[in-house]
Amino acid sequence: MWTMWVGVVLAGVVSTVAAHPLDATIRANLQEIANAEAKAYDCVVNIAVRGDGGLAVAVSAGADVVSMGETGARAGQAEPVTVDSTFAWGSVTKLVTGVTIIRLANEGHFDLDEKVAPMLDRYFASQGKNLTLTGMFGPEAAEITIRNLATMMAGVNDFDTAKPNGSDVSKSTDPFRATVYKNPDKDWSPYDLMTLPWVANGKMQFAPGSRTDYSSTNFILLGLVIAATKNVAWDELDQSAFLPPAAIAAGLLKNTKFAAKGAPSEYSKVIAYDRTSYNGHNDSALPGIPVSDVHGVFGGWTASDIVSPVQDIADLGYAIYGPRSPTSLVTKANISMMTNPNQTFYGFATFLLSEFTGRPTDTTPPAIDEGTCWGHLGATYGWNSVVLFTPGNNISISIATNIETNEQAQPSNTYCVAYNRLRQLLAIAAGTQKTPVQDCVYSSSGYFGTCVCPDTKFECKKSREGSYCALSAHANQSYTDCSTSCK
Repeated sequence: MWTMWVGVVLAGVVSTVAAHPLDATIRANLQEIANAEAKAYDCVVNIAVRGDGGLAVAVSAGADVVSMGETGARAGQAEPVTVDSTFAWGSVTKLVTGVTIIRLANEGHFDLDEKVAPMLDRYFASQGKNLTLTGMFGPEAAEITIRNLATMMAGVNDFDTAKPNGSDVSKSTDPFRATVYKNPDKDWSPYDLMTLPWVANGKMQFAPGSRTDYSSTNFILLGLVIAATKNVAWDELDQSAFLPPAAIAAGLLKNTKFAAKGAPSEYSKVIAYDRTSYNGHNDSALPGIPVSDVHGVFGGWTASDIVSPVQDIADLGYAIYGPRSPTSLVTKANISMMTNPNQTFYGFATFLLSEFTGRPTDTTPPAIDEGTCWGHLGATYGWNSVVLFTPGNNISISIATNIETNEQAQPSNTYCVAYNRLRQLLAIAAGTQKTPVQDCVYSSSGYFGTCVCPDTKFECKKSREGSYCALSAHANQSYTDCSTSCK
């Protein structure tokens, strides 16, 4: 039985800011979207927005069987999920780790182009670990810089072994996931993960700086760089210490925790489910594999251990990428570095995800660029999420769900619809859009997809990986026509 529960947050990061005049309209529209997406995916969908002029709205929709009472997940005491419910955000943690690295570099603790091996080798020795970077990853590891790690250009093997099979999901494999599920009470330290045989095999994937390939091990190493700089053991590191005083005073991340150890049930009442096909699991067997008591959900530490309500994460996106203010976390120059358009899909601790907006990025002034989009996807066992910021209109949107699926599409799908509904409501109110709101739809393709709007056009482009349909203000094909002809 699917039952919808509703909650609303109007409080801003800065409590003195007046409510946005469109709060009620935006809230009603986001609630409608959350209801529809929660019903379509049979899960919880929480959405939060942070924008200019005091805009701060959060809504919640989902099933009444996904939140546990105070006595724990096994007690069978269901209660509503609300906007204040906390979620595991997986790799959204990398935003915090990346910003912490930037702030430490800005303070002069190290240079981003500094070779990381000498620092980490000294740190390993200080912690009583007989480890070196080259001993674990081979001689090329001596050339890895801090920037290489944060831009996914280090070449270090990923501890995450998920191998999705696009043509036959039943053949998707993930040996480490199987190990985690067989040992649900084990806390995985960064040393456990770095020294797994497929990670510390004495070989790199590629020479540092030569290409981009996603590896969560990079952000574990960055966590150790932070711990070394602070001269603390990994499990004594305060991951919230990066916040400047003004951001703390304003309440940024006030309801957020970092789960270096323990299971999700110790940090969140929301029960999460693995609905993937990895390791022969039947992804249609609902509700899925419950993971709230599996410690390995947080195994990635500074790569994947943040636990927050949606409004905290929307506020985080705005504080990183939004207009500069006393609560900003990085400088304007830092943002340019993080979102370097010359990167393929990943900047500095930042995904470049313009295709999720359904809007072109090559508009000609005075048209507003509503397509450029930065942020981070979040996925860990049983949870999928996303936080994205569009600088053309200063909108930060976060979306959390309590299921993990093969394509991880539910947050991206929700974002496509919610962002385009929101931007059009704002444009109509400002008098810059004269037509009624038109909804967009998300076309999924593995972990990445494309948001398709009725008025957007596409053109066929070529890349190393093959041909693809790209949004363009100067194109003339519909997405359907482009997809048919672009081979």
